[in-house]
Amino acid sequence: MTIKWLGRFREVLDHIYDMAFIIEPSSGKILMANARACDTLGYSYSEITSLKLENIHPFDLASVFEFAENVRAQHGTIQDNLYCKTKGDKFFPAEVSGKFFNTDGRTFMVVTVREISQRKNQEALSGTKLRELEELVQKRTEKLENQNKLLQHEMKQRKEAERRVRHERQNLYNMLDSLPMAFHLQAPDYTVPFANKVFRERFGAPQKRKCHDLMHKSSLPCEVCTTFKVFDHGKNEVTVWEALDGRTYITVCTPFTDVDGSPLVMEMALDITDQEKAKKDAILAKEEAEKSSRAKTEFLTCMSHELRTPMNAILGFSQLLGMDREQPLSPIQKNNVQHILKAGQHLLELINEVLHLSKMEAGHISISTEDVQLNTLISEVGDLIQPMLNSKNLSFMTLSTDRTVMADRVRLKQVLLNLISNSIKYNSHGGSVSVECAKLDGQKIKISVLDTGIGIKPENLKEIFQPFQRIDSKTDTIEGTGIGLTLSLKLTELMNGTLEAQSKEGHGSCFSIILPESNNHPIKEPKPATGMDSTRSENSKNSFKVLYIEDNASNMELVASILFRQNLYFLRAPDARLGIELARSHQPDLILMDIELPGMNGFEALKIIKKEPSLTSIPVIALSANNMESDIQKGLSAGFTDYITKPIKVTPFLQKVNQYLTWIQP
Repeated sequence: MTIKWLGRFREVLDHIYDMAFIIEPSSGKILMANARACDTLGYSYSEITSLKLENIHPFDLASVFEFAENVRAQHGTIQDNLYCKTKGDKFFPAEVSGKFFNTDGRTFMVVTVREISQRKNQEALSGTKLRELEELVQKRTEKLENQNKLLQHEMKQRKEAERRVRHERQNLYNMLDSLPMAFHLQAPDYTVPFANKVFRERFGAPQKRKCHDLMHKSSLPCEVCTTFKVFDHGKNEVTVWEALDGRTYITVCTPFTDVDGSPLVMEMALDITDQEKAKKDAILAKEEAEKSSRAKTEFLTCMSHELRTPMNAILGFSQLLGMDREQPLSPIQKNNVQHILKAGQHLLELINEVLHLSKMEAGHISISTEDVQLNTLISEVGDLIQPMLNSKNLSFMTLSTDRTVMADRVRLKQVLLNLISNSIKYNSHGGSVSVECAKLDGQKIKISVLDTGIGIKPENLKEIFQPFQRIDSKTDTIEGTGIGLTLSLKLTELMNGTLEAQSKEGHGSCFSIILPESNNHPIKEPKPATGMDSTRSENSKNSFKVLYIEDNASNMELVASILFRQNLYFLRAPDARLGIELARSHQPDLILMDIELPGMNGFEALKIIKKEPSLTSIPVIALSANNMESDIQKGLSAGFTDYITKPIKVTPFLQKVNQYLTWIQP
């Protein structure tokens, strides 16, 4: 094989995507390699031509020899999967194709190597992979343009040796015939002077047929012909198209001048069906996930409202029975009412925590971090759990601390309240609960809740954070949902923290929250809720008008019973439109309004009320079963004066109404 012959092969092989080699079969010596092979393996041209085929497959020597023998025995193109080694001793899987050919009385083997690492990870491909491939093709085609100019110049100089060049061209065609991709040359009249074996197998033999007949089975040229764009402006073109058999190809079209000086376009088509399928599958999977998430959100919203609405009537009327001073209940009846309230509150707690957990798993819980002063927060939690402490005669100890953490104040308070409540539930009468704070390395603060309760067995510690786990028969008589610790763990993790548990059976437990320490910025403590201007009662009439807009009859009767007084005129409206008309005609002192109303909802009704000069100063309180923090914030942001969640707790409800009417005593 002459040097010029090798040079001619090398120039052509430099235009293909895959690594390509000319091998001497008897010795395995690499006689020639294209630029892609040098770039991928990290060798210079002189280095790589000093190697043998086995040097780039050191772990697959047996496979290499078997591959070569298969190529020799079958007299055709053989493919196999081997591992290649780079100069830097890195290995990658590759698809290797080989074919023997004869020229000038000698036998050679052309070997092409394609890296298939990406093929093995097609499922992970996304839309960006296609763009990366297009950018790679663009870079390669720019290199092709420069190389092609040199090739054209050389071919013009060799016109006088046309016969010899034609012989070399046939050798070139023999080599291109062994490439594992569809390759063909196209003339301006749409004919195909040459097509390699892969092209012929997929689209048919040229035999003077037009390219559009071969590739698209059409009697007319394509409406937008990429090939003729190349003929017109002489620049490379890249296009992605789908064949009649459903396979997807990316084609690189490059201007090419034949040995006789005639213009041609060289086209190389790479099958990217697997990549396209993976991209479409990823898009469909994303759409299905979003659809599922929307359905779950709608279900949770509906369930929250539908479950809490009947609980509002059960708990509300039960509270009214126990508060009736005109017809007081007997001791037995009071005890029965307390059982109803206790069971109802337990069921409500379970409903709330299940819905909360479901929303968290659906990704609908938002976290807003800020600097939180622990001393104040722990004090607030202590006030809330004092009745529970008193019921079991427990002592509650805290150490004063000036530590601040980066956390969501509401969520951290929820976690602390849950941990301390558990410490009380599982404690013995006369025991103790304490809260301690300590600084850890790495700008972390550790908040520990310790108790002298029944403790947990070591083998059960891993299970306590799983939902609905009641890990000990001793706890069966203690009320609980089995979700609190699961919620606490997930909320802590959302605040970039961790929740740990330590316990010794019979000696108590210690639950620790570890959160990032804040940078000690000035702490803005939450302001207590304020009501209307206190001068209102001084200038008000002797009686008040309260309008309640609510479509649920049980809820309407409950609120009417709670607010029953001689000097209160109670207006009822089952929908927003009637409620607005009553507000216009009666000018109430206070409006209570449900959110989920038929026809016009509470938000739409509020907009109308706030736009009318005669109504805009009337306080409007939302009274809704939508009780998530995001629901409350949405209501307040929309312009509601206050937001009360159902089920109604009678005493706090009267206290809240009292802020605006300043006369109803709980």
